[in-house]
Amino acid sequence: MHIPFLQFLQRLWKLKGEFKLLLQGNGFFLVQFNLAEEMTKVLEGGPWTMANRPFIIQKWSPEIRLEQAKLTTIPIWVKFPNLPLHLWTPSALGRVASLIGTPPFLDTATRMHTRISYARICVEIQAGDPLPDWVCVRSNV
Repeated sequence: MHIPFLQFLQRLWKLKGEFKLLLQGNGFFLVQFNLAEEMTKVLEGGPWTMANRPFIIQKWSPEIRLEQAKLTTIPIWVKFPNLPLHLWTPSALGRVASLIGTPPFLDTATRMHTRISYARICVEIQAGDPLPDWVCVRSNV
């Protein structure tokens, strides 16, 4: 186990339950959470950085290959403040997020409409592409 990194994650994530950190080599770690809601908190939190460098967290699946590869896409969290209420549908939010990249999922508060001051959407962008400073969302009521 990589103790300094484990301690860093404990301070960063501030979880109530315990988790295990398993070193896979090549810069990869597996994290095993005791509580599913804490896994969701970490996956939907962030962006996570260490020494001002981002680290990417993905939910494990059998298709994931744990090897160093050149990143072609990068998941980022984007906030869309003050969206009109009629845009708070999954399809409309997907179209808004598509102005920047490919939206794989929404955070819980956006999905459940428990916070409507802004929508927070994970968007996959092409590595190396510049990010827009803003996007214009026009809607016909």
